[in-house]
Amino acid sequence: MTYVIRGRFWLELAIALVLCVLLGQPITDDQIYDIDLMIEETMKCRRIPALSMALMAGDDILTRGYGLADVETGREADENTVFCTGSVGKAFTSTLMAMIIDQHGNLSWDTKVQELIPSFQLQDPLRSAETTLRDLLAHRTGLQSGDLAFQSGGGVTKDNLLNGLRHLKEETPFRGKFVYNNMMYALLGYIAELLEGKPFETLLSEKIFQPLNMSSAVFVQNLERYQENLARPYTLMGGHFEEVDLETVKVVGDFPSTGGVCVSANDMGQWLRFLLSGGRDMRGNYLVKERLLRDTMAEHMVLYGGMFSRKLRPRFPVSEINIAYGMGWIPSNYRGFSRVHHSGSLWSYTSHAWLFPNEKIGGFLALNGPVGSGASRARETMMAYISDILLGEEPWLNGTTGCEYPKPWEVYPELRYNISNIVYIGPPKRPLVSYTGSFHHPLYGKAVVELSNSSSSQLRILIGKVYSAQLYMLDAIDQFLLAFDGMYKFLTYSDDKQRIGSVVFNMTQAFGDDQYVANSFVLGFLSGDQYDFHRDLSYYNLPSVEVNSSQRKSQHFLLLLTTFVVLINDLW
Repeated sequence: MTYVIRGRFWLELAIALVLCVLLGQPITDDQIYDIDLMIEETMKCRRIPALSMALMAGDDILTRGYGLADVETGREADENTVFCTGSVGKAFTSTLMAMIIDQHGNLSWDTKVQELIPSFQLQDPLRSAETTLRDLLAHRTGLQSGDLAFQSGGGVTKDNLLNGLRHLKEETPFRGKFVYNNMMYALLGYIAELLEGKPFETLLSEKIFQPLNMSSAVFVQNLERYQENLARPYTLMGGHFEEVDLETVKVVGDFPSTGGVCVSANDMGQWLRFLLSGGRDMRGNYLVKERLLRDTMAEHMVLYGGMFSRKLRPRFPVSEINIAYGMGWIPSNYRGFSRVHHSGSLWSYTSHAWLFPNEKIGGFLALNGPVGSGASRARETMMAYISDILLGEEPWLNGTTGCEYPKPWEVYPELRYNISNIVYIGPPKRPLVSYTGSFHHPLYGKAVVELSNSSSSQLRILIGKVYSAQLYMLDAIDQFLLAFDGMYKFLTYSDDKQRIGSVVFNMTQAFGDDQYVANSFVLGFLSGDQYDFHRDLSYYNLPSVEVNSSQRKSQHFLLLLTTFVVLINDLW
């Protein structure tokens, strides 16, 4: 009997020691002091209005709020203040899909979409027939993201999503290269609703938020209900904070599966506990099989350069390698530690969640501005510093070097444009009315080019409900620089971000050798995204066929006649 008691004692002691190691070390007061100091210094130099933080190490969860959630009223942020998380919320979507697969015995990550939606069509037959849930979650389709459909607030809806997907352009061969695609996460929300018979928002609430007691979680379309506890979104204009219209955030409201969740630090602490415990709720009950949850954090699509970057020298004094994309997570290696992480951005809101699964350490940061690289750099430096502290490593950044990051290791040119020095100054090379009219894309919706209200010598473009910009002539004929105005003015004119684009018109001869009218245009950005819009005329959708000379003359006459009618309508 004595032998049994001693054996049991040593066994329980060994288990306790192993659990202590596996669960990580608790967060000490000294660590909290160092983290607080680093965050405060970074917020000051980067002009961050407010910040939300949740950390987990061992059994400890630390939540904090810093700065001003409302600059105008002076309302301070705390651990209950709600911040929007952007694409950090893609992990909610992948976890929900894991739960649905767990409950449906006939589903797997490799279930083909056409098995669930027979009418599903993408650009080509191969993609249409072979695309799986794993392909959607891991960004493996090789198709253009189609973000303009969300940003404009007027292109895609749940009703026309399936029809619109077939119009996404190919960027790379199927499964050939990682191409981030929000439209595929919109489709995942649609599939979840189809399989479960409930709205996506209800599914997330019932399967994740309620069991984890995440009572603050709200979807972007319902932000008005949380006005008193919401961190307002900000940008810097002329050195001063300006609030960004919440309507710019709500444009993803129809598809919260892409990243439309807003939540507090306290609730994100519960989310970290769930992830680090292998999928258990607060009572220790599994909400999803641990194997399926681990699948979301595994490597499924090599990131561009990822398989080669391991052979390169580190960019910074420590090694940090993003190896692949998982499903709502990016498996990576930080200073020799296995890590998964994901960032999020929803205009002024920027966020980051990360886990060191083997060490049982996790973190979450969310900022409410300003728009631009400064907030992203702040988020990156704070994540690195906090990770070092919790991992017991010597931090390679501090309050001073963090404010200069990525200098001196990497230096990026300051991309600031003086629009007046770029645009063509002089009389129009064509009558501006030649470019005006209504144009259309089957996925991105309607675009209107019109004479600006402020000047008959200026063009303006309107896309969807909220997308508007001024068009400035460039020296090359039929080419214009795009500068945002209206709700999106901050994208071009904020202190820390300057996004401009270009519009190139394709012209059709109308009345004579020197009179033309625009039949289409290409909208492009420095990111490489390009979007084609065609004038609202049915003949532009006619199939291309071989014709003889008499048929060609007949079609040319029809083209001229139809263009004449359109031009008269536009002038009218």
